[in-house]
Amino acid sequence: MRTATGPRGDTRRSLQLPWNHGHTLKRQATASLAKVSKLVPGARGKPSVIVAKDDGVDKLDAAKLRKPRPAFKEGGTVPVGNASSISGGAAALVIVSGKYALEKRLTVLAKVGGYADAEQAPELFTTSLALAIPKAVKRAGIGAPQVDFCGIFSMGLASLLTLLGVLKAKQGTYGVARVCNGGGGASALVVELTPTFTASHL
Repeated sequence: MRTATGPRGDTRRSLQLPWNHGHTLKRQATASLAKVSKLVPGARGKPSVIVAKDDGVDKLDAAKLRKPRPAFKEGGTVPVGNASSISGGAAALVIVSGKYALEKRLTVLAKVGGYADAEQAPELFTTSLALAIPKAVKRAGIGAPQVDFCGIFSMGLASLLTLLGVLKAKQGTYGVARVCNGGGGASALVVELTPTFTASHL
């Protein structure tokens, strides 16, 4: 039986091996990194539950990943198991100027210290973070050793809100959130936790 190959000579096995390895690293990181639990109210009369870890981390079965048929075409190289898991949820965040927050006496969670974008060729998008994060840290006026936590495994608004929760739970001050953009780009945001927001933070 002929082995299917992708446009760059990739086979299903060659594409799957790094994905499996990455998932293994994610398991190891999840076991060693800071953990934050969240009480989620139950819906429609169901009891509340405590969410303490990613739903998909412990569900990888490498043997099962080899069984599903290709997702896009017969003889293709990408099965459905290589896609990210889908979890339901929603988040919202309000961003205002420091002056407005003081005038309205708002409760401030954190201050945006700096942000930056970086871009490379589309196939290198996963490493663009390595360019965006140092730029954002520099613009925040701090050094890398001052960053307490980075939201690397989650994305976008979810990354930022999770990061704020970790900083609060672990008594950190500075954190970095990130997002990979389409076409090879990435963005990074530095936040400073501000338990007591005053005019000195402007």
